[in-house]
Formats: sequence, C-alpha cells, structure tokens
Amino acid sequence: MVCIAKVLVVVEDQNKNYILMSSKRAPRHPQKNMKLELLGGHLETDERALDALVRELAEEESTGFLAKYAKAANPAPFKVDVAGTTHFLFRLTIQKDEFDRLIADAEESFGFKLVPYKHLFEDAIQNRLTKRTRAILKAFKRIDAFQPIIQSSVQVTPTD
Repeated sequence: MVCIAKVLVVVEDQNKNYILMSSKRAPRHPQKNMKLELLGGHLETDERALDALVRELAEEESTGFLAKYAKAANPAPFKVDVAGTTHFLFRLTIQKDEFDRLIADAEESFGFKLVPYKHLFEDAIQNRLTKRTRAILKAFKRIDAFQPIIQSSVQVTPTD
C-alpha cells in the first residue's frame, strides 16, 4: 500500500502567513517539472510517517534545519485519503528569518517559493501546483488545518 507524508510549512513574517512550496525538478515528468508542491514524499516499507517526513525533508532541504525541526517538534499527522492514496499530513510553523536560511537541494528542486496564504486558492496559484498538491491542499482545508497554528516552543538551529 502506497502512503505519502507531506508537510504544510507556514512561514510567519510579522502579521503575514506564507506557505512554503518547492519548485519541483522533474525532467522525466514534464507535466510536473517546475510546478509547486509541498515538501515530503513516499513512505518506505515499515517506515513511520514522521520518520518518512524527516527523511524526505533531509533530502529536499540541504541545511537539515527542517528535518531537525520536524523531528524535535514531533507533530501529530492528519491521516486522510487523497485521490485514493493514504496521506499523512503534517503542519509546522517557522519564522521568515528561518526560511531565509533554508537551501533547496538542487537535485530535488529549482528552489523554495513562498505563497501568501491569502492567494493560495486563487486560480493563478492553483494552476502552478502539481495535481496532487492541489488535492492535498483541499484536504488540509477540509480538516481545518489552516486554523491559526500555535508556535511550538521547540528551538532548533541549522547548525545542530
């Protein structure tokens, strides 16, 4: 059974919230190449959802900050069916200065993009997302995961 772990990373900048997206590098899949998607990926056999998310974040973000942050925060996932596949959906909140230090892995992504939450469901943004990401965001909306997120007291620095 295929399972996927994805994370909604909210980036706070004063009174504005952004969603962290990756500009997908998928040369073998032209319909997905350069499209925006949430971070995360497939679970390996017998892998826990959080472990898969931490592994995927370590692959997608070169400084290791997001992987360490997710592991330390230990967020509880929402388990939902998206397009016939089980998804474990996590959410994390980071600050803009933490985002500024992130480095997208060049083999995985053309770079990270911040999408203002208030524009996330507009056609101009929706057309830039992968099909799966559009479905996942609808699932996040359905389970009310966009409600204000309480900032975790967990402190992790990229040099840990």
